[in-house]
Amino acid sequence: MTTPAFGLLGQNIAYSRSPQLHALFGNSHYARFDVNASDMEALLASTAWRGLNVTIPYKTKAFSMCDEVSDAAKRTQSVNTLYRLPDGRLFGDNTDWVGFETLLNRFESKLTVEESLSRNALVLGTGGAARTAKAVLESHGYVVVLVSRRGPFTYDDLPKARATTLIVNATPVGTLPALDETPVAKETLSSLPRLLGVIDLIYAPKKTRLLLDAESLGLQAINGLGMLVGQGLAAHTAWGLPTPIGGLEAVEAQLQNQSQHVAIVGMPGSGKTTLGRALAETLNRPFVDTDEEITAKTGKTPADWIRERGEAHFREVESQILCDVLGRVSPSVVATGGGVVTVPKNLDYLKGTSYVYYLTCALEALALGDRPLSQRAGVEALFRVREPYYLAAADEVLAGDETHRVLEAMLPSARRFQFPHP
Repeated sequence: MTTPAFGLLGQNIAYSRSPQLHALFGNSHYARFDVNASDMEALLASTAWRGLNVTIPYKTKAFSMCDEVSDAAKRTQSVNTLYRLPDGRLFGDNTDWVGFETLLNRFESKLTVEESLSRNALVLGTGGAARTAKAVLESHGYVVVLVSRRGPFTYDDLPKARATTLIVNATPVGTLPALDETPVAKETLSSLPRLLGVIDLIYAPKKTRLLLDAESLGLQAINGLGMLVGQGLAAHTAWGLPTPIGGLEAVEAQLQNQSQHVAIVGMPGSGKTTLGRALAETLNRPFVDTDEEITAKTGKTPADWIRERGEAHFREVESQILCDVLGRVSPSVVATGGGVVTVPKNLDYLKGTSYVYYLTCALEALALGDRPLSQRAGVEALFRVREPYYLAAADEVLAGDETHRVLEAMLPSARRFQFPHP
């Protein structure tokens, strides 16, 4: 079997968007090398590849195996980009430096002059990414403290850091599929009076629980996708490949749109499933109907759950299924149940992972079917309660009573989610 010329070296990296990113750069010979430590050493000793990116947990080990490294790699003792010199020796670079600086510049660009004077940062983690973030922050004049489970400064000490203006998460906590996990509780964030923002180096999902909590507190919340794109372009250039056309932000937007789920919310019977199936076929993506998923996983329909155990219990079942579906790495088209938006954590799941369409429909055209809540409360009463939640969830509202007309209207914007074919 021929080894691809370029790729990402790491462990448990199915979530990584690097292959899609490098396809956008025009490199179709890029793959994931998801290997254990011994195979990692064998791969680096091989001459079958031209260039590699390195991610968790091998950045430090890769540094120790290089014959020569860049100044950025020396400062961080961490390598994320590898290639061979003309004489065959292994060269290591830290293009994460460029990538993280992209995120930091975005954060700093939104600060007032007074806010920018206070530069105290906490970096969560002690690995290669954390050391890179620390070095870049210090080059920008920040006083930086690394936070770890065992100290000398631990997570229990966070409330004491009252001068902190920026938190950087350089741990994997919150990566797909762990939508509910966070390294720092919301209560801790709110206890830091001078905190202005959070940068999370995670980019899958697009908004981790940490970022959602930060946003809810009015803080800047920046994910790691810009770092991925910035370091990827620097690596692409270091490998001697042609510079891609288009700016970083355009590539980042394309990658984000390709990577997130497309979710449809709206009243029961509004045509979400019909529209979702057609859209999934158009976009060549898997389709998931959460009501059908509930039936398949539990053996009971949503109507059965509501009749037998009540709505409150059903919503818990529904939330778990939604979390499971949206925690999947492969982006899908997801049609949701009509009441899913009434549970706050479901709104977070949707906003954190998906581009959300709200499909409207004339109330008199809704199909009641086997829908006990619609039959019991009445469609108009349910709509009055739920519409504010639909609007809060939606990135875009699709109006129309006929599904085929809505689909036609939707397709120009939906095309942004298609994968390129380099």
